[in-house]
Amino acid sequence: MQKQKPEESLANRLAIIRDQEDLSQEAFSKMLSVSRSAYQHYERGSHDVPASFLQQVCIKLDVNPIWLLLDDSASVLSAGRNGQFEIYEVLDDFVVGRAKTVQKKLSVSARREIIRILADDFPEIQDGEIMDQARLARKLDTLIGLTCS
Repeated sequence: MQKQKPEESLANRLAIIRDQEDLSQEAFSKMLSVSRSAYQHYERGSHDVPASFLQQVCIKLDVNPIWLLLDDSASVLSAGRNGQFEIYEVLDDFVVGRAKTVQKKLSVSARREIIRILADDFPEIQDGEIMDQARLARKLDTLIGLTCS
């Protein structure tokens, strides 16, 4: 098995973010203040991506920089306030799984907002497990319904 080049992985993750935001390359590049041509090169992996551009992606879309740069197995969302990374990561996994179960597609910004709401209501995570999954699922179904309607 051939190992992917880091720039290809980064390029793939840029495309994932853009797709989840449901934006064209032109709209995405405009939002991030780069030319469409430059962004196309970044997404193809044919040019190096400037750190300033990556910083804008992480700030404007609240994307986890570790996920963006290094590892697609990490949570796409940043740790948010108070460094609550474990809570955010566990909730992100739960939200993604539940959205698939109810066959809804959520943008990164919708996921981020849902997770922030849930993190305030469900701080009870122990050893990477959500303590009251049934209550969380009910609240999450309501939030997903509101977000996707």
